[in-house]
Amino acid sequence: AMSVVLITGAARGIGAATAREAVRRGHRVALADIDMAGASLLATALGSAACAVELDIRDEDAWQAAFDTVAARLGPVEVLINNAGIIHTGYARQLSMAEHRHMVDVNLVGPMTGMMTALPRMRAQGRGHIITICSMSSFMPLIGYTSYGATKHALRAFHHSVAIEEQGGPVTFSIIHPPGTRTPMLEQEMAEKRLAQNAASE
Repeated sequence: AMSVVLITGAARGIGAATAREAVRRGHRVALADIDMAGASLLATALGSAACAVELDIRDEDAWQAAFDTVAARLGPVEVLINNAGIIHTGYARQLSMAEHRHMVDVNLVGPMTGMMTALPRMRAQGRGHIITICSMSSFMPLIGYTSYGATKHALRAFHHSVAIEEQGGPVTFSIIHPPGTRTPMLEQEMAEKRLAQNAASE
């Protein structure tokens, strides 16, 4: 059956690949991203089944507006895919508190806000599915990924706890833990690693 799907971080990487596949399978897809130009470009390429929505996932009001926009253009959101995330790699002591906080705000508070926006709406409409794109780093401590891993550990805990609370209700939940995936984020990690290694060897 056709669903209306909202994907965060849809301009590139896993989000863009997911959007392409969802449209191919006959779904209507909202491409949400802080990069509106990138999202619009992909939405145009995907045709009338897709639309771009500007969304900073840290912003509660922006989430409400995005759900309203999608409802008006494609229909009420039935599937939320919380995919957007950012990374700053390096030893914990090498990162600024602003960089640590940036990861917490985007990788944890962002998806939490999305889930809390989606949940009451999906409960009211009597159906919905929330998909969390988490990470294999939610299971293990990794050097150079301290705060990133911490946000993913926390996101996994939050997702499962909400899913248990909502058991028997109309909303279902999935969590996905990708391993290393060839995306712009991975390219960034590799570049940052090289910079760190060069600094260490000088």
